[in-house]
Amino acid sequence: IDDGPVSPGGYYVQGSYFTSPDLFWAVRYEEFDHDEDTDGLDSRDRTTLGAGYYPYGQKKLHRINVNYELHDDLDPGTDDQISVSVTLIF
Repeated sequence: IDDGPVSPGGYYVQGSYFTSPDLFWAVRYEEFDHDEDTDGLDSRDRTTLGAGYYPYGQKKLHRINVNYELHDDLDPGTDDQISVSVTLIF
């Protein structure tokens, strides 16, 4: 089914700040609209708050991240989420 051309668009802004040589905080806001020609029924907004820690210093590049994503979507089934990741460099 071809509904015609779509005009997707979006942007994000992010920043981070080290409070010590091994610990940083980050924030990101992003907005995406699958088709800017519609009434906004398909837009997605997300704010991410995060922290990262280098347990052996930045030179080793091992890192632990924790993020909390706040979803402001029109889809009622979209929930906020917490993610934890570990990066190991060998």
